[in-house]
Amino acid sequence: MTLQHNDNHPFPPYPAYKDSGIEWAGEIPENWHDIKIKNLANGGDSFFNDGDWIESKSIENNGIRYLTTGNVGTGYYKEQGQGYISENTFEELNCTAVYEGDLIISRLNPPIGRCCFVPPLGKKVVVAVDIVILRPDDNFDKRFLLYLFSAPGYFENTSLLARGATMQRLSRGLLGNIKIPIPRTVKEQTTIAHFLDHKTTQIDAAIDKHRQLIELLREHRAALINEAVTKGLNPNAPMKDSGVEWIGEVPAHWEIKKLKYSAKINPQKGNSKITKEDIDLVSFLPMEKVSESGHVNYDLKKPINEVYSGFTYFEVDDIIVAKITPCFENGKGALLDEMDTLIGFGSTEFHVIRPNKGVLKRFIFYLTRSDTFMKSGETFMTGSAGQKRVPTSFVENFSFGLPSIEEQQQIVNFIETETTRIDREIDLAQQEINLLEEYRQSLIAEAVTGKIDVRDYVLED
Repeated sequence: MTLQHNDNHPFPPYPAYKDSGIEWAGEIPENWHDIKIKNLANGGDSFFNDGDWIESKSIENNGIRYLTTGNVGTGYYKEQGQGYISENTFEELNCTAVYEGDLIISRLNPPIGRCCFVPPLGKKVVVAVDIVILRPDDNFDKRFLLYLFSAPGYFENTSLLARGATMQRLSRGLLGNIKIPIPRTVKEQTTIAHFLDHKTTQIDAAIDKHRQLIELLREHRAALINEAVTKGLNPNAPMKDSGVEWIGEVPAHWEIKKLKYSAKINPQKGNSKITKEDIDLVSFLPMEKVSESGHVNYDLKKPINEVYSGFTYFEVDDIIVAKITPCFENGKGALLDEMDTLIGFGSTEFHVIRPNKGVLKRFIFYLTRSDTFMKSGETFMTGSAGQKRVPTSFVENFSFGLPSIEEQQQIVNFIETETTRIDREIDLAQQEINLLEEYRQSLIAEAVTGKIDVRDYVLED
């Protein structure tokens, strides 16, 4: 998205331009100039250097905070990890102290060259060697630089300069020699930074509203599915106590069943009428091919002899449910009704459910995506933290209310009509977010390269 200029545009161009000599910046205002990043730090108190090489054995649970490239977001600090080093390690390694308000630039992992401010984390901080510390001199506004180091054109340039076969890195030397466009006066830099602070705050607030709407729609979608598969569609139907704590009351005419009596749980390939001699390539589904929304990417095929042993077996129209944390809690699972091979194999971290005759596969699929199934499954998980799994016994003995097949169909039709409508609203909200994010990027890019003149812009709420 490019901001268009016209006589009535709130962001007009500068009066005159010149060639910047910087390919990614193009023309810049006549009164701007270019400067190498390393020359932003020429003053007495300025600084431009790498962080420190600190081995994992020196990392402790308290002391001086240690930041890595994972803490550097695109224009913002990311709180993750809790690494520290001791004062003794700091002194022994002659570490560089980093302070609140310093700019830290990541030389590793895309987008390479991303930057953020060091937040208040103590009197001093240390950073990893793949981070460049930039403490510019008084001729440069740090917030202007922060925005400039978030511009798409800048990232295109850094990605071209990065080197490495397995992990792309940008050396400090190459980073320091990158030329950037910049207004000659710190006053103009500050004006542009204030403008972007104001506009991005407005845009971010609009994005947050759409994200909140999406969250509400998702909550409504989940509640609708749960209500339909556990209570039915008739709010006036006579109810009875199911005798199952996590279900509560169900319509009086529904039958209480255990899942193992309505479906085969983790059926064995030896019981299939299809043998490995009948077929060559089969669908293969590692965990990442199954989304949290129930969609499946079937593009991966493997020779059956490669996967016949050691993987989970399933057939077309089976239901798969992730068993391991956090995949189970996040809803990883699917109805394999669009699988383009008769049989398939996948991650051993899937449970497989194959509904019996008289039980609609889509009804059972929505049951496995209900809050009732998910929340009760969480309470039955076994194993250590980070490796907890939903046991087969929970899936087999999960009790639920089963209506007639006609009512199952009515419930499925209702769920699919309503969730289609909700999903459409979610998609529209996401499209708005995408447009706003694109506009935000364009606004930053055009402001920090002088394509728009915001010097006289009045900041209004």
